[in-house]
Parts: sequence; structure tokens; C-alpha cells
Amino acid sequence: MTNNTKTPINPRVLMFLAPLLNILAGITIDLYAPSLPAIANDMGISASFAKNMVTMSFIGFGVGQLLIGTLADYYGRRRVLIASLAIYFLVSLSAITCQHIGPLMVVLFLQGMLAASTSIVGRALMVDTFKGKQLEIGASYLSIAWGVGPIIAPFIGGYLQYFWGWHANFYAYASFSGALLIMSYFFIPETLTQAIAPKPAVLASNIKRIFSQRLFMGCVLLMALNYSLFIVFSVVGPFLIQSELGYSSVVFGHAALTLGIAYFAGTISNRIMQTYISTRTALTLGLIGSLVPTAGMVFAAEFYQLSLYSLVVPCFVVCFAGGFVFPNAMGKCMSLFPDIAGVAGAIQGGSVVLLMSLNTFLLSQLKTGSFIAVAGAMLGLSLLQIVIYQWLMKPKLADTVDAAV
Repeated sequence: MTNNTKTPINPRVLMFLAPLLNILAGITIDLYAPSLPAIANDMGISASFAKNMVTMSFIGFGVGQLLIGTLADYYGRRRVLIASLAIYFLVSLSAITCQHIGPLMVVLFLQGMLAASTSIVGRALMVDTFKGKQLEIGASYLSIAWGVGPIIAPFIGGYLQYFWGWHANFYAYASFSGALLIMSYFFIPETLTQAIAPKPAVLASNIKRIFSQRLFMGCVLLMALNYSLFIVFSVVGPFLIQSELGYSSVVFGHAALTLGIAYFAGTISNRIMQTYISTRTALTLGLIGSLVPTAGMVFAAEFYQLSLYSLVVPCFVVCFAGGFVFPNAMGKCMSLFPDIAGVAGAIQGGSVVLLMSLNTFLLSQLKTGSFIAVAGAMLGLSLLQIVIYQWLMKPKLADTVDAAV
């Protein structure tokens, strides 16, 4: 619990630190992705089982999204943040001693849950401190940081794996979280004015209201399916590129960096076009942009041999198109419940991540060296996106141009 006073925070410090907290959430999964084949080989497990490591991280992140917001509202931002970073640091170091996959899976679950905590508290610190235009600027920094993590993490992770092996990823996690812990301890005061005690009856009513909103559920399902398209590359890509094609982890890291840049370029293009086209039009463009290259990938997998270009080029287009789908679905989702934004945000984030965890588990069952299976899965996800959009979302979306922010 907290008292009803709060210590002023230096706005510039917060504008610097809060995005760094979001970057930790963004790299928690993607940094170790290039090491999946090496971990599988080192621990004597199958490639399919190794791919479940990503699922475990996502499950932890989803659970954290659902739980941590309530704790931060009751016990305070600073306490939850410091505790989360300290445990994250210790858990990351413990991974270095893991000799079996079971304990490492526990580490990944805890890392995911604690990374969700840093992301949620970072957003809460912004809301506590800034209003109006300043809050919009802070939110944009958080969004950029969230996007930067998955872009740079596989690139860095590829080099860490190449030169020092998979343990180096967890030294990197510990170093980054330790630095954030020190900075947060000295520069982040408590910003919560009044503790909010959880009320089960009110919470249950709000949850029922949220899940009964058809457009909300459509947006959540669409976000989960769209991000799952990106996850295919993180889960299966290391094995196709490193094990089947014989390239190094560095090449995988470069390919992942290219796809991250594609998504970033898509989000920038979407932001520019928001002034001129409606949300419905933007989503339609993004969905078509996902369907066409995945259909082309199936054709290539059926009639041609796997190559780096036949894998990466369609994924590049899919990631660029995702820059139109994911932000618009998320923005519409966030606008539906302004009076209970905290609960809605937690349910949105938690539901998306848990659905992605299920999809990741299913994707991990794909035959590691089968290009046609990977291409078919991506085409299936693209078709499901269109079904969800047509059934749950399109009838509820007004065909109007969004106002520029």
C-alpha cells in the first residue's frame, strides 16, 4: 500500500527510463531466439521441444499482464518495479547454471512475467506524471521502444550466440536488468497518489462487460493472429536458416533485423496514411498485404527448394503489412473503454499474449525442416485474420478517417 503523497519525478529522467523498461520487455523473447538450435543440441532435446521455450516466455508475459497492474495500483509503482527488476536479475543469472530444460523453462516463464511488470509500470509512471500533449509524447516514446526491442534483439543475440554461446544471452539479460535496477532505485520515486484496493465484484462486472463487446474481442483475436505471423519466424526461422540451410546464427540475426525494420517501416507508413484513410481501409490493406505473400510462399514451397530469399522476402512483406494491422486493431481496442482503461488494457494485453502462447505452441509442433508446413501455417493465419475481421470487426467499424493526433 502507499500513502497519499508522492515525490516529484524529473520528467526528463522518466522520458529516458520508461522507454528502457519497455525495451526490456521487447528483448525478453527475441534475444535468445537465435540460440534455440544450440540450446536444443546442448540439452539433448528435440527441436520441437526447444521451440516451446518461446511459448513459455509468452505464457509468463500474459500472466504478468493480467496480474501486475492490480499490484502496482495497490502496492505502488516503485515497490513493484524494484522488486520485479531485482528478481529478473537473479532469475537471469540462475539460467546460466541450468543443465536441464525444465529449470530453464521456469526461468523463461518468470522472465516473461517480470518483463510484463516493467512494461506495465513504465506506462503507469507516464500516466501518473504527464497529462495532455506530454503524455502523448511519452506514449510515442514507449511505442518506439517496444518496437526497437524485437528489431535489435535477434541481431544482438545472433552475435552473442556466434561468439560466446547461448549462456551469453542470460548474462546480457542480467546486465541490462541490473543497470535498470540501479537507475530505478536512485531516480524513480513513488508516483502513485492513492492506493486502489481491488474490489472483486466491480472487477468481475467490468470483465464481463469487456468480454461481451464484440469489436473488442475481434480486435484481440486479430492482434493475436497478426503477431503470431511474426512469431513463426522466431520459432521456426532459426532451424530453417541454421539447421536446414547451414547459415550461422549471425545470418539469422541479420534476417530478423530486416523483418523488424519492415514492421517498423509499416507502422510509420500507417501513421502517415492515417490522415487520409479510414481504419477500415488501413486494416483491409494490411490483411491483403499478409494474404498475398503467404500464398506466394506456399507456391514457392511447393515448386521450389527452400532458400534464404524464398523465406525472408515473403516474411518481409508480411511484417510490413502487419504495421497496418496491429496498431489499428490496438488503437481501436484502447478506445472502447476509456472509463476502465486500466482493466481493459490488462485484459487486452493478457488475452493477446496468452492467445499468442497457444498459437506459438501449435506452431512449435510444425516439422522443423518442412518449408511447406511453415508456409501453410502462415497462409492459414492470414486467412483466419480475414475471417475474424469480416465476422467480428467490419460490421462495427465506421468507415471514417481518423483524426490526426
